[in-house]
Amino acid sequence: MNDLRHAGDVDIREIVVINSQGVEFDITEQVFHINIYEDLFGSFINGKLVIKDSVELRSAIPLIGQEILRIDIRTPGLETVDAFSEEFYIHKMDDMVKQSERNLMYVLHFISKEAIVDTNIKVTQSFSGNIGEIVEKLITSDRCLNTIKEYNIEPTSNSFKYVSNYWTPTQNIQYCCEHALNLNNSPTYMFYENKYGLNFISMEGLYEVQPEPFMEFTYHNKKFEPKEWIEQYSQILEYRQPETFDYMKRVHSGLYASEVIYYDTLARRYVHKAFAPEFDDLPHLNDYPIWTNKLHISSQGSISSGIINYNSHDGYGDTTNVKHIQRRKTLMAQAEGHKLIIEVMGRTDYTIGQKVNVTIPLHYQHTKGNEGNSTTDDRDFMLSGNYIIAAINHVISRTNHTCMMELIKDSIILDLSYVQFPRF
Repeated sequence: MNDLRHAGDVDIREIVVINSQGVEFDITEQVFHINIYEDLFGSFINGKLVIKDSVELRSAIPLIGQEILRIDIRTPGLETVDAFSEEFYIHKMDDMVKQSERNLMYVLHFISKEAIVDTNIKVTQSFSGNIGEIVEKLITSDRCLNTIKEYNIEPTSNSFKYVSNYWTPTQNIQYCCEHALNLNNSPTYMFYENKYGLNFISMEGLYEVQPEPFMEFTYHNKKFEPKEWIEQYSQILEYRQPETFDYMKRVHSGLYASEVIYYDTLARRYVHKAFAPEFDDLPHLNDYPIWTNKLHISSQGSISSGIINYNSHDGYGDTTNVKHIQRRKTLMAQAEGHKLIIEVMGRTDYTIGQKVNVTIPLHYQHTKGNEGNSTTDDRDFMLSGNYIIAAINHVISRTNHTCMMELIKDSIILDLSYVQFPRF
């Protein structure tokens, strides 16, 4: 990063609007503020430009909702592949304010081109075969998303058949997410776009594909003035936890356990099937669960229902997901068991799906007599540990780049069943 002057430095190469006639307008000087959003539980990248218009761009282009936005934004010193260099569709304009005789401010909202394709296509056909291969067709077919972007599809172990009844491509892909099992028979697939392309991957796939954290972030209780750029990037400027825990919500969401009641049309009987995962059965971000062995829980706290239909499609037997729907519910709820929002200096190679490590110190005064903390160090064992970036907001001005990240984790760094907490 030889060209970097300071953490948060940003190089805005171009921001160009291409109108419906194909004419390009460079609006870099009129852009006051840029936000770029990614969400692990959303489908596509979107964002907004705050425009300070003193040359009547609105009429000159004109802005009518048929424009393409091309941006090229980089962190100095990073590889070209890490830049925000992409075309989007401008789909909305709002919040117009007349500030002075010559200045008009408004917001342009943009989204990935694939989202516009998805909005305008309804798929009416049957799909059959391996679920991963079906998703690949939905991503690449000229009758579906027809993307030219890179895509990453984790192999699936199961096949099924279904009929798309005027569903959009993403509705089809979400249906596949709910039915897909990976090679470990885990039903935690998601579909999302990050800056490197489209992804169809399970939560366990995210945990395993990244043996080491992409970045290590640290919050400092005392006044800390980092001098090296790597220290500046690793510093957490601010953090918050909107909700630390909610036992009732966790029970209802199926985080601890769940049950499915389904009707077997062949055997003509109802079946109750409970699921409470063994922690060691699947990979996790950290070593220990977020609950103890003394947890008061019943699988009936979260109940799903369904019907098993045999031979709805020739040669495929039961094509429903009722046998693993409560397993998916529990594992997906566990994936979001702990959330943390942090603000850090921004880089264009930060994106959702990356594993990061967070260190946050305990918040107590060190006095003589309380040095013997049984946690063996001064980390907050509930907040510290490995996380996945679930959502990110790149906040970019002409001279500075920061990131607001929503981090999630399914586990913690300390075994709650055996820890003896210190007395302060």
